[in-house]
Amino acid sequence: MATLQVRNFPDDVYARLQELADEQHTTVDATVLDAVERVIQSAEWRKRWETRESVDLGMDGASLVREARGELYDDHEEFA
Repeated sequence: MATLQVRNFPDDVYARLQELADEQHTTVDATVLDAVERVIQSAEWRKRWETRESVDLGMDGASLVREARGELYDDHEEFA
């Protein structure tokens, strides 16, 4: 397993990190790993989102919602 060393890590950031780890009843190492994993997942998700193919639904989103609501209300007489 790799080891990561961070130079010039600000004392105040480390103190906040320690507080967070204490609140979560875990170690600073585990807290850092969790934070790094979340950043990586977020970046990967953004990349997938930005490169996705568009889908033509045949109408805009608001019209789709209005149509779905109309069907919902048509199915329930108490809303009519």
